[in-house]
This record gives sequence, C-alpha cells and structure tokens, in this order.
Amino acid sequence: MKGACQLGYMENFEEGSKIAITTREERVVDDRSKANKIVFKGLKEWMACFGSRKNYGEGSNTVTTAPDETVADDRDKANKIVLKQNRQKEYWLPCFGCMDNCGKDGNIVMTASEEALEDDRVKQKKNILEDQKEDDFLSFFSRCAFGYEDPQKYPELQIIAKGIATKLKGSPLAAKAVGGLLQTKFTNEQWTKFLHELPELEEDLTDIMPALSLCYQFLPPPLKWCFAYCSMFPKGYPFNVDNIVNIWISQGFIQPTDSNKIVEDVGREYFDHLVSMSFFELPNYTRSYWKSSYHVMHDLFLDLAKSVVGASECSSYKNKRCFDQTTSHLYIQSWCEHDDVHQWKYFRSVIVNTIHAINFGVLMRIRVLDLSYSCMTELPDCIGDCIYLRYLDLAGNSLHKLPDSLCKLYHLQFLVVPDMCRRLPRRVNSLIKLRYLNASNEAVTRIAGIGSLTSLQELKEFDVKVTKGHDIGQLKELRELRGQLCIRNLGTVKRKEEVIEANLSGKTRIEKLQLKWQRRKAVKVWVDVDEVLECLEPPPNLKELEIHWFGGCRTPSWLEKQSLTLLQSIHLKGCKRWQQLPPLGYLPVLQFLGIDSMDATIDGGDGSVEIFPTLRELWLADASIFLDGISFEDQSRKFFHQLRKLSAVNCKTVKGLPPLSLFSSLEELEIKMCPDLENELPLCLKDLNKLKTLKISTPNLTCFPDEMMQHLKHLEIDTCQNLVSWLVEDKEDALHSSLSSLSVINSPLPTGSILLTSLRELKIDRCSKIRVFTKEQKDWFAYLTSLRNLCITNCMNLVALPPNLHQLGSLEKLTISGCRGLKSLPSDLPNSLRVLEIWNCNQGFTFQYLGQEAPEWIKSIPYKSIAYRKFENVNKDCSLEKVRN
Repeated sequence: MKGACQLGYMENFEEGSKIAITTREERVVDDRSKANKIVFKGLKEWMACFGSRKNYGEGSNTVTTAPDETVADDRDKANKIVLKQNRQKEYWLPCFGCMDNCGKDGNIVMTASEEALEDDRVKQKKNILEDQKEDDFLSFFSRCAFGYEDPQKYPELQIIAKGIATKLKGSPLAAKAVGGLLQTKFTNEQWTKFLHELPELEEDLTDIMPALSLCYQFLPPPLKWCFAYCSMFPKGYPFNVDNIVNIWISQGFIQPTDSNKIVEDVGREYFDHLVSMSFFELPNYTRSYWKSSYHVMHDLFLDLAKSVVGASECSSYKNKRCFDQTTSHLYIQSWCEHDDVHQWKYFRSVIVNTIHAINFGVLMRIRVLDLSYSCMTELPDCIGDCIYLRYLDLAGNSLHKLPDSLCKLYHLQFLVVPDMCRRLPRRVNSLIKLRYLNASNEAVTRIAGIGSLTSLQELKEFDVKVTKGHDIGQLKELRELRGQLCIRNLGTVKRKEEVIEANLSGKTRIEKLQLKWQRRKAVKVWVDVDEVLECLEPPPNLKELEIHWFGGCRTPSWLEKQSLTLLQSIHLKGCKRWQQLPPLGYLPVLQFLGIDSMDATIDGGDGSVEIFPTLRELWLADASIFLDGISFEDQSRKFFHQLRKLSAVNCKTVKGLPPLSLFSSLEELEIKMCPDLENELPLCLKDLNKLKTLKISTPNLTCFPDEMMQHLKHLEIDTCQNLVSWLVEDKEDALHSSLSSLSVINSPLPTGSILLTSLRELKIDRCSKIRVFTKEQKDWFAYLTSLRNLCITNCMNLVALPPNLHQLGSLEKLTISGCRGLKSLPSDLPNSLRVLEIWNCNQGFTFQYLGQEAPEWIKSIPYKSIAYRKFENVNKDCSLEKVRN
C-alpha cells in the first residue's frame, strides 16, 4: 500500500496502544500476545458497540464476530478492534469519538480498500505500512508459484517469474492467485504466455482486477463454470466443500477425464485447485468443526465471478418482489412475495435458508433446491413435479415425514433429510440415481431393498434383518460404496450364500469396516459364526477394521495370511471365545490396536522380524492379554519403538509387554487397575523423558520422580489413596513443574516443595477426606499464578475453600458442584473471574448468591450459572432450580 489509510480521531488512545491498518489485498497480523479482541459484524452493530463502551480499560474482554473473520483467543489481555473492508468514511469515522479511554496496549486492526480515511486530528498518530521490498516480494511469489518444487531446478522459469512479479507491483493477493495458476504447468510456454498477456498493475494497486481476470481466463472450462456459478452467493457466504461440490455435480459442471476417479473426487480436485489460487480461502474460524470444512470467497474474486457471468444470470436477492428475466440461479437472503410466479419455471437453482412460500409446482426446470433451515414443517406433494431435480437439501427443518411423490424424482442424486425424519417413503429405493443420502441411521436402516440404489456412494450403517429386503445380500450391487460401512446384527444371517453375494472384498473404496454381531447370542443361529466371518473378507485397501461381539473362536484366513497390508487400525471388542489371535505385530503399517472386553493371546511370530514396527497407540480395556513368543532379551530386535500412547484400564493380566521403561517414545500413559503394570510404577516414569500426559490409578503410588515432573504437561491422579508427596524427597529449593492441567480424583492432595506456576486447569473431584485446606495446601494454591480454570466437585465434606483465592490473578472460571458441606465462598475472589458455576450444593449456601441479596462482587461477575437441589429424600428424584445470567 503506497499511501496511508488513516484512523479517525480517538480522544485518549494511550501510549503503548497499537494501530494496524491493512489494504484489502493483504491482512496485517498484529501483536496478539495481549489482546482482548472486538470484531464487529456490521456498521450498525459496531456503531452501537462503540456508543455503549465509553472506557476500554485494561482487562476488558468483549468479543463479537465478523462474517469473514472470527477472532480466536479471548484469553489474552488487552484491547483489539478489527474492522474489515470499511469503505465509507462517514460511517466509521465518528464512532471513535466515543472511545474516551482505550487503555494501554489497545490494538486496532483495520482493513480498507481506499486511502480516503483521513482525519486532521490524528495525522500525528497514524502508522504507514510500507511496501514489501522487491526481493522479499519475489521470494514470496516464488513460493506461491513453485510450491513444493525446488526453483533451482527451473532456472528459465525463475527469470520469467521475476518478470511476472515485477508486473504484480507487490500485491500479495495477485501473487497467490497467479502463483497457484502457474503451479499447474511448469513449462516455459505456459509461463511465457502468461507473462506476455499479464497487464502491468497500477503503482498504487487500486485495481488488481486485470491480473485476477487473466487468472480466470487461463482456467480450464469446467473450473470456469464452477467458479462463475458461485457468483450467486452473497459476500461472506461460508461454502461447505462437500455441499458445493455436490451442487456442481448436479449442474453437470464436473467432467472426469480419468475413468478410475469418481466424480466427487474430481470435484474436490476442482475446489482444491481454486483454493490454491486463493479464489477460496480458509477463514480464521476458531471452532474445530468448522476448520477445513468451510471456506469463503474473497470479495474481489466474488466481484470477478459476477463480472464474468453477468449481473443477472446468477443473483442474490433480498426483499425484492421481482427477478430479472434472465436469472437462472437464485439465492434468496430474505423472502418477499413475488408478483410473477411463472418466472420461477426458468430457475435451475434456488437456495433459500429463510421462511418462504415457494410454489414447487412451477419449478419445472429446477436442478438444485436448497431449503435447509427454512422453517418448513411440511414438504408438499407437488415436489414430485420437479422431475429434473438432482439436489435437494432439507436439513434443519421440522419435517417428520416426506411425501410419497418424492419417489418420482428419478434424476435425484443428492438428498439431505432432517434427523427428526425417522422413516422415508416406502418406494425410496426407486431413486436409482441417488449417490448421496444424508438421513438418520434409523431412517436409512428401515429402507427395504436398499440394494436397488446402485449408485449410492455412502452407507454408514446396514442392519441385517430376517425380514424381506434387509438380508446382507442387499450389499451385492452396491459396488460404489466408499468411506465407512458398519454391518450390524450379523447373527441374523440366514444363509452363507448371502454373505458371499455381499462381496465385501470387491468394494475397493471402503476404508473403514465395522462388523458387529448382537451382544447377546441370538435365539436361533442359521449359519456358523466362524463361516460368516470367513466370508466377510474385506477389500484389500482397507485401513480400519472393527469386530464386535464375534462369537466364534477361529481366526479368518484373510486375517491369518496378512493380506490386509494397508491396515492401520484394528479394534476387537467382546469376542469372548476368540482367544488365540494371529501375529498382528507383522502388519506393516498398523498404528492402532484396541482390545476390549476379551481375554486373548497374541501370537508373537517366529522372531524373524520387528514386532509392531509402526504401532502408535495400544488400547486395552477390561481385558487379559498375553503376547506369546516374544523375547525382550534379544537386543537385535525392536519392539513398539514408535508407540506414543499406551492405555490399560481394568486389565487383570497384561503379560508379554516390554518393561515400561523401554517405551522411550511414549507420550501418553494411562494405567488404572492393572496390577501387572502397576508394579512397575513409579520407578519406570523417570526413564520416560518424552511423557506429556499421565493418567494413573494405583494404591501403591506414594510420590513421583523429580525427572518426570519437569516435562509432564497433563496429570490425572485417580484413587491413589497412599499418595503423600509430589516428590521422592523434599528439596531445599522448590522444583518448578511444567504441568498445565491437573486432576485429583478420590485421592489426597499431595504436598512437597514443588511450584506449579504453569498450571492452567485444576480439577478436584470426590476427595472426601478434604474438610478444610491445610496451611501447606493454602500456600500451594498461592503459587498457582497461571491458573485459569478451577473445578471442585463432589467433595462432600468440604466446608471452606482456600481463603487466598484472590491471589490467583489469572483465574477466569470457578466451578463448585456437589459440595454439600460448603458454607460460603471467600469474600474476595479475583477480579479476573468471568464465569462462576455453583451446582448441586446445599440450599443455604446457594441462596447467598442468588437474586438481589447476593453480594455486589457476585453481581459484577459477567457469567453465572447457579443451581441447587432439594435433598428431601435421597430415594426420590431431586428437583432442580436454576438461576442464570
């Protein structure tokens, strides 16, 4: 950015505060180490927000969200205001006037597309972002253009790249778009052609659209169609990758050139290609279930899409009564009654996620119909008139049943049904072109004759039943299945021939297979269970295998002969009679082995090769395990040398494992009620110098090795009644521990000279011996300077909390639950406390902190959840009363 976008006036923006401004083309990342972040949705919201916040002093902590950016860390401390894509000075400029005191270390990050944001009163305080140096920008562009390739291998392309970078004038967005395009072909001809056709951008980067437009022109035709189609969506729209790919397929945009690739995979490649060119980008979503699933399109690219497709063919409407005559693809943001309903017969796509009154009978040419979360309670019968429909999304609606006319949509490929719809129309198996059926497992397992849906790509669960149309032979024609398949109730198989017909080994795209018998033995067994498992040979490319409640005793030949060379995970549960397992340690890429609720011996093999060379997690629960034929005295052999996690819970016998001290790569260890492994504790812990997480339950534990406490991050102590001290012996100088989370469950609080200054979470549960905290324990609390979350639950005899909790200056959340003996809280809790939860304590204690009678310091806590139970009769259900604010 050549010029400076200047902030409006701020009356008292104290020294030490930071202002960062970015252009629309590149986001500036400011110091986040000390930031309360405030991100505003829109002009009205953030104007109101400014108006109601006269003082942004230190310790304020307010977060709202913008459509295209979510600010993640609410835990850091200071002020950060993010204003994205502001274009009109007259809206935002006056709003800073009401910020009388922004506090030290305040941060304002602002993006703008123009330089006209200027005010005389802050000219001295503005920060100007200089251009990137030419060499720095060339290095950045080379990374975008060459990707993982070594530029030194292409000296001629480096020269061309320098010429292209010069024309881009330091625009990062253009660099990412152009670089992503050039990655597709490392040829002199392609790069030279692009260099010659690329216009030189303006010095002030006011318009980079020519460069982006040229990138579009170089796209293959199918990608052009896919990209242009997205112009119908509004700015900031979150694109779900799978959904948009399925819509592209429904419109016929995806054209596979490789017969070995399915159309969904090709569509995903299209999308990834557009992402590599920054046509789509991953926003800074903080919730894990959004990450990598939702993308947004940069405003400039959305403008580009609208320019290439025309203003009317793909449109987004809000509160309009009529549409353009040439509109084919329509996104409705808010519904308004429309004058000309006959115009709807020309629409090929309609997406509406709000209350509507669509007349489905006139949608004669519709291919894509997304009605998700549109408050529908009934789908009319006339949906059957939309005979060209290929994509129908009804998610999030209150639909308990669907009309039978839905089964007339013979071209339907993608159907999304609300979870509350437990039964699909009887003839749904006539939709033979259906590729994707997203419905509840209950609804899918009720479909009789599902084998007719020969194009189906996913079938997460299949219940074998004795009724017609539910036999396992239904899987015979479902050759396109991929991903995960769970077959349940295998005890009801009536004929061995049906299992052979299912032909699981031929379904080569299945990667995870679950085979489940009934937990209780069937009253009548038609086929020997050993023969059933033998005939259920998985495809050779299988990566995950689970077998539950298998009642046989023989290992199937396909597992015995090690034919599943790509198998990464095996989970066996409840196979009581299967006591002799094959040499699973020979599987070359096995990473997870879980054995649950069974007693078994694992064959160790002939000793000629390494055992479990790639195993990273071993999980044992309610089992007795013996590894047979493995000698750990042979120094030339390696055992479990990549094991990262070992969990053994309630195991009577665990024999044949190496000594725990030899698991040098172990990072997580859980041992609870396993006598054979408990005998090695705690001495083995000092040798596990990579251990980060320890969960332990053993009556023999009295202390921990000093070495372990210096690198351990997470510790759970459960029912260790003899635990006395943190360390083997008290030291003159207190030991600094690296623990960040600690759970003490049904155990005494250990003592000793240790400083838990890094601890962020502390949970004390079911510690009935604690009545009051001793002086040493109170002093121990005083050193928890980083503690943010304190949870004390089910300590029935506890009558008082440590009085020095006010010293915990980082404490943000305090939870007290099930402590019936507790009389009161300390009178001065730390000012940093933001969340207080009191549940299921005695009524007298709880009432002190409810309503108008509550102390003033309680009222000042932003978030409270206070509830109590009336314990009149322990044999009756307890009533629950709550007060929240």
